[in-house]
Amino acid sequence: RVKFVALGNHENNSDWSRDADTVVSNATILRGSALHFPEVVGCEGGGGGAPNFFGTDFFWPCENGSNPYFDQIPDDTDVLIAHGPAL
Repeated sequence: RVKFVALGNHENNSDWSRDADTVVSNATILRGSALHFPEVVGCEGGGGGAPNFFGTDFFWPCENGSNPYFDQIPDDTDVLIAHGPAL
């Protein structure tokens, strides 16, 4: 069993945000990072193997509707984990 966490605005503004990996020890925190699980059986992603997971950090909405951080999401991402909608 695997647990993923995407931090939200309250977590990012907390005193413990930089230490989130130690505060939340029972899950994998995805902050602008990707994970690939080749051992997932029977689950095929776009790359022909296990799905590629990517988690964003929390980002405030941009006035022009475009967020440059979303450009960091790899094209081969099968499962996106985000606090808010990734357009």
